[in-house]
Amino acid sequence: MGITVPQLDDERYKRLVEELRAAIVRYAPEWTDLNDADPGITIVEVFAFLGEHLLARANAIPERRRRMLRETVARLASMLERDDPATELLALAKRVRYLDGRLLTAADLRDEQEYHLRRRRLLNRALHGFGIVTGLDVRVPSEATPPAVVVTPGFALDAWGREVVLAAPQTVGIEDGSPVRLVMVESAERETDLVAALGADGATDAMMATRIEEGAAVRLVDAADCPEGIVVGRLVRGTAGWTPDPAFVPRRVKDVPRA
Repeated sequence: MGITVPQLDDERYKRLVEELRAAIVRYAPEWTDLNDADPGITIVEVFAFLGEHLLARANAIPERRRRMLRETVARLASMLERDDPATELLALAKRVRYLDGRLLTAADLRDEQEYHLRRRRLLNRALHGFGIVTGLDVRVPSEATPPAVVVTPGFALDAWGREVVLAAPQTVGIEDGSPVRLVMVESAERETDLVAALGADGATDAMMATRIEEGAAVRLVDAADCPEGIVVGRLVRGTAGWTPDPAFVPRRVKDVPRA
């Protein structure tokens, strides 16, 4: 079996050297001796050579391994976006401490709320995962015109550990488009109980909410990539119209048997 020879690119090596030289001018303007005899430039050329060598080796990586690497990077990025429990512990190492005579501000109270919310969501993710806890069944009424999907009340945990509570049945119209639609339930908040807030000069500046109402929203999506919510059902369009796909099994949280 022959040895695969990497594709060396002298032009790429030269570009790397030029880019590194440009970085020197930008970040170290006091370094003015950029001729080839300068020991620092020799080190720059060594790094350019090593960089070219690594890029040449990358040319020999099979497509299957490239795909595995892309998938791994995507999973790591997803973990960082949703504050993976292992790393979020660092952010939860400090909480508010109250002292007599210390001025208590709105920022202190917000920090207190945020601390307990993140703690609870961390436990939800670590102990239960994400998915449906109860309810959130999907049906398509035959008498609905135009066609619509109804999601029953229920409770779920999303990938961030947030509790998603749908308190009442919610109906969403089904628009024309893809013959397969996913039904997603996601956390939703809205500001309520507005009051007049004072500006820096003591005058009324704007109306601000004194409460945040937590709830859930239902929407239809085409792709399975729904990081913001829980997919509770799949709709398919046949000759008789839209119907829930009986083969679709929604994700459920750990240790919660289906009733």
